[in-house]
Amino acid sequence: MQKHLLLIIMFICFSCENQPELNGKWVILNITHKGRNIYPQTVSDKISVTYNVVGFESSEKINFKIIDSTIVFPGFKSNKIKAGFKNIKNRLSFKLVNDDVYKSKDYDFTKEVFLQDFELTNLSQKNIIELKSYSTFIRLINEKEIFDQRINKLFR
Repeated sequence: MQKHLLLIIMFICFSCENQPELNGKWVILNITHKGRNIYPQTVSDKISVTYNVVGFESSEKINFKIIDSTIVFPGFKSNKIKAGFKNIKNRLSFKLVNDDVYKSKDYDFTKEVFLQDFELTNLSQKNIIELKSYSTFIRLINEKEIFDQRINKLFR
């Protein structure tokens, strides 16, 4: 009986995936696309108020919304784009929610970079993830973690 219980516990432990909690905003640390370092620059005619952490003032973010499986990507000299995503066994795939909204050529490079299938890697450093596809590499840090680190420094 004890052997069976031990086997069940081991099975549960090994079958549990070590996936990060994706929900929320992730600050882009770097992106490499087809061997070139690139960085998004969202252009919008809408006014938005954002709060940023010192050292990350002009950083672009990717916003995962788990509740409806959507994600908002920054643009490359374009506005942001909204996509749906699937996360199956550390594989993320992204598809546009509404193709008609993003038909302009301004969105072409943004779609080329982000709308792919990626392998998700959770690094040993807390709340840093990497997304890798055949042509794109993205390293992200959880915005909440950055805030927590800054607050902890203030109160030490």
